[in-house]
Amino acid sequence: MFRDGIPLNENFFALKNKYKKDEFQLRESISNYENGIKEMQEKNEDDKRKIQVLNEEISQIDKEYHNIGDVSIRNIKEYK
Repeated sequence: MFRDGIPLNENFFALKNKYKKDEFQLRESISNYENGIKEMQEKNEDDKRKIQVLNEEISQIDKEYHNIGDVSIRNIKEYK
């Protein structure tokens, strides 16, 4: 049996099937890795947003703390 001038025998079919199986597994692995990377990137973006919100909250609390301190110092100076 010939196809395009290439003898088709059992070894050829076995190698062809092995190649297709290996190719499928590699493509599946690549897809899994890409999905994992995408999930990590999304998590990192969520973490960045959370960090930004927390930094803004810290900044606001710091401003309030300094405002209270400034008012307290003024009150102490006025009291003297």
